[in-house]
Amino acid sequence: MTSRGLGALVCEKFAAEGANVLINYHSNVEAAQQLADKLENEYSVKCHIAQADTLVAAENDQLVHTAVEKLGGLDIIIANAGWTRFTRPGDIYDMSHDEWNKVTLPWCKMIPQKLILIRTSSVGQPT
Repeated sequence: MTSRGLGALVCEKFAAEGANVLINYHSNVEAAQQLADKLENEYSVKCHIAQADTLVAAENDQLVHTAVEKLGGLDIIIANAGWTRFTRPGDIYDMSHDEWNKVTLPWCKMIPQKLILIRTSSVGQPT
């Protein structure tokens, strides 16, 4: 999960429910550390920060290994990083096909190879 914006909100929601959290950041280590400190202090969970460019497949692999090593496992991935590089929040449908693929395909390829993928909806309908 990412250290700012939507990612930070998702991190906080999971921490509030007792989940340990690996916080990914691209360049703002201060924001990531502040979020980790806040979550640890307010919710008594373990947090670890890790720098990675999620557009690089090898760095995604390292994030998974870091979660397992530092937190004892990995149950959920929230892969929301990167898309705001190409468009403003709220304009995700305006991304080009190439931009969308650059952000989403590394995770789509890695997750089934490394983790169990649980699909929670089908064609926009609950399963």
